[in-house]
Amino acid sequence: MRILLIDDCEITLESMHVFLDQEIPGVAVTEYPSLRLGKPPPDFNWAAYDVLLLDYDLGKRQTGTDWLREVIHRPGFPRTILITGVGDSYVVADALKPGRGCDLNEAERHPEGLAPGV
Repeated sequence: MRILLIDDCEITLESMHVFLDQEIPGVAVTEYPSLRLGKPPPDFNWAAYDVLLLDYDLGKRQTGTDWLREVIHRPGFPRTILITGVGDSYVVADALKPGRGCDLNEAERHPEGLAPGV
């Protein structure tokens, strides 16, 4: 399984990477620090990944759903799980608008909470 992690916090990316390595045998994880790298370029190969774990708050007033709206209809776009730090119904509704994925609250970042989405 190939997983792309997009988050504004590099410490969070590292900890999620370690967690996924421990819990999913043979996983290939790519970290994408959104605060440092900004939006992926237009020719970004989304199809190279099976799953996208996308943070809702990407820093610099950008959200994961903003990014999703721009790229979700590209061929081969991976299944997406939006990760939030808040249990806000507006965030959940906003996450579901693009038509893909599910919402995973940060409190549910453990194998039992992650498995249904992946």
